[in-house]
Amino acid sequence: MEQDWFFYSITLFTFSVIFAFCYIRHVYTFFERKRIPKAGYPTFPFGHLYNVLFEKVPIFMQLWKFYNRFKRKKCKFGGFYMFLKPAIMIVDAKLIQLFFTDVFENEERNDLDTEFCEEMLCSVLKSVQKVWPEVGQIGEKEINFTQILGKEFVELCMQEFFSTQLYEIKRPSIFPLFRKCVSLTYPQLCKSKAFRKKILEEIVKRRKKTNLKEDNVLQVLQKNGFSPSDTVDFILNLVDYLEKSNNLILFTLYELSLNREIQDDLRGEILRFRKNKGTFTYTELKQLTYLETVICETLRKYPIKPFVNKICKNSFEQNDMKFDKNQTVFLSIFGIHHDVDNYINPELFDPDRFSEENEMFIDSIKYLPFGHQIKNDFDSLYVKLIMKLVLIELLSKYEFSLGKRAPKCVTFDENFFEIKSKEDMWLKIKKVCN
Repeated sequence: MEQDWFFYSITLFTFSVIFAFCYIRHVYTFFERKRIPKAGYPTFPFGHLYNVLFEKVPIFMQLWKFYNRFKRKKCKFGGFYMFLKPAIMIVDAKLIQLFFTDVFENEERNDLDTEFCEEMLCSVLKSVQKVWPEVGQIGEKEINFTQILGKEFVELCMQEFFSTQLYEIKRPSIFPLFRKCVSLTYPQLCKSKAFRKKILEEIVKRRKKTNLKEDNVLQVLQKNGFSPSDTVDFILNLVDYLEKSNNLILFTLYELSLNREIQDDLRGEILRFRKNKGTFTYTELKQLTYLETVICETLRKYPIKPFVNKICKNSFEQNDMKFDKNQTVFLSIFGIHHDVDNYINPELFDPDRFSEENEMFIDSIKYLPFGHQIKNDFDSLYVKLIMKLVLIELLSKYEFSLGKRAPKCVTFDENFFEIKSKEDMWLKIKKVCN
């Protein structure tokens, strides 16, 4: 009896190993069967994410490598594996256009009323202008702007926006990169709303104890009839984009420190704008045309969404292209923005690309810093507003240059899906002589 049990166990184990081997081989020959070029040989069980998880390569840089590889081979698209799941990287311009059609599942986006957007942006503008006296008192010659903008400024804005310290509440950080990669590959496994419920409970608890400030963000949301759940979603979105905005400001200051002529031209526009003005309105910011071009160029070189992915809703076939239903498709926005076929000298920081006379040459399909083609949606207007307010305040008071502690070249943090500097941004400042 014992011998039979041992024999059955060995047989079951052997068949299990054979079945697992056949399954893995079947999965990892997907692109050969579909006759799709692939990005080298995968590593079980990580696929082509091995370098991301172990070699500490930011995922958007790895996707950029795939983009360049397929581009060199003159492929319209190519394949790679995320763990055991095949994914497609789009390269061809016509396919990129297709990426934003109904063929693929689109992001859930809230269509916000224009009047509400303007009211919210005006509220944000007033709140940010209030916190500057506390943030702006800088006495050192070389300072850590990552600390000031990434932490202190965000905390002050949160308190002014919502009359509460939402920034104190953090997500748990257990294997963050691995968890992000799994959620990107298998989104159905990561739909927990526990974090949002925790935030909601915190808002409700603090709202009872605190009188809301006039015209702050939370009051505007309540006045416009947002439910508690929608309020939480909107607040989380604002917090997320506030942090990303400050990250972009750090890159802008770094580029301006390297390009003094651009910095001087921008400061001249800002000083002329701020002459005899203590505060200003949202509409008046449109006068700062050169500031707009500087921000657009920052968003090109360091897009807020360096890649996007979607799911093919149904099987799609056109000419020599075929996508299966539920096929995951990626777009490397970082790759598109740094493609020499799309931008001359893409590594050069050149705001004149977006000047009024050159604007007609910018193809909307080749400029996607927010991961979509919608112009002037709330997220993009909000990010640009924060960037404008901070840059106006800083450049009207200080000249920036690279100090001894400044990074010699920008390196990106591999633990984030968005573009974030790995090193703190230490910059030398000097008071502007008016």
